[in-house]
Amino acid sequence: MIPTIKRAIVYIDGFNLYFRIKNNPSLKWLDVSKLCLYYFPNTKYQIKKIKYFTAFVSNTKNDPGKSLRQQIYIRALETIDSLRVIKGLFKVNYVKRPVLDFLYDNKSRLFTNEMQSVVVLEDKKYKRLPIVKNKYDDYQALQVKDTKEKGSDVNLASHLLNDGFHKRYDVAVIISNDSDLKTPIKMVAEELGLQIEILNPDNDPKSNQVFKGKNTNTRQIENQIIKLSQFPETIQDKHGIIKRPTEWWAKMLIFVEGTILMHPEGKSATREERVQQSRDRITGITQYDLYIPIGNAVDKVKQWEPNYKISYLTSRTTPTEVLAIKKIISDNGFPKGEVYYRQAGETYGDVANRIQPNVIVEDDCESIGDKEMITTQMRQSQTKLVKPIIVKEFAGIDELPGEL
Repeated sequence: MIPTIKRAIVYIDGFNLYFRIKNNPSLKWLDVSKLCLYYFPNTKYQIKKIKYFTAFVSNTKNDPGKSLRQQIYIRALETIDSLRVIKGLFKVNYVKRPVLDFLYDNKSRLFTNEMQSVVVLEDKKYKRLPIVKNKYDDYQALQVKDTKEKGSDVNLASHLLNDGFHKRYDVAVIISNDSDLKTPIKMVAEELGLQIEILNPDNDPKSNQVFKGKNTNTRQIENQIIKLSQFPETIQDKHGIIKRPTEWWAKMLIFVEGTILMHPEGKSATREERVQQSRDRITGITQYDLYIPIGNAVDKVKQWEPNYKISYLTSRTTPTEVLAIKKIISDNGFPKGEVYYRQAGETYGDVANRIQPNVIVEDDCESIGDKEMITTQMRQSQTKLVKPIIVKEFAGIDELPGEL
């Protein structure tokens, strides 16, 4: 018996999905049609339409390119034949809100209602401050920017119900975990008797319970599937080439000492001799301003540069030493990139957790032990999102492929 192919329409809450990947820019170039096909393969489903609900955002002082990046992404989405973008409104209002508490770190200042004078708090560490009140026992109020997306949830619910009423699908796929959609989803599932499949962007398994009910199945979207569902770096429409915004490039973190740079005495030594020199802490090991590239490391990193936002991590921690490493990287022609180092109390893993790179290139720390490797020290949840490239200490990166 030939299996029945079910007709499906996909309804995507654009902002709800965006907040899942907001803190990982390399995942924002998301091809939603690929994402859908991973969960609903064309051997079982025929995706008739994908409806993407969003609203245009405005630039801010801190992010003057926000609007342009969104327009580029929407243009990329519109290359998908079955996809239609349905726009709502994005409103920004300035309103006064009572201050219930302040996140407080080390030292801060609060403004009173009288003459805008400054109250300086003691130089202590607090997790939270108490409710802030003035001398009349009124709550302090601050003017805040209140941003709201208007219309997308209503638009999504309306299309879901209308398409269901007209029997345009057998299965409705909804990418959202917005509880405001609970009632229309229940109406489609229970009153129209149609199947609902929820792809939940939220990482919290508890959120799967929001839409629990008849004819309704909920699954969480996996990070690995998002990673595999990216557009190519460049795509084309009738107007020309569309490129992934540079702010959304994948991030590569390269460890410096032992991976791409070495002490000057290492130039005429074998790899094994370099490792022993490091263990013996010969004089040149601490002459950071004389460090040299290992092999053709500069050319190799330049090959990676078009596809990655490059940054570096040094073992040095003092300002003078870090500055010396920065100068060596610059003077030798390595691609420009931030040079990170450990702050007080940090491990290499802490730095990587903070940066959240997609690829880490490092050596195996043979001279000091693999416990000092970045990937060894990272949180397990973060290592799942990272592609580690490990080379032998002082062997260089010449043998690595030009595309990673």
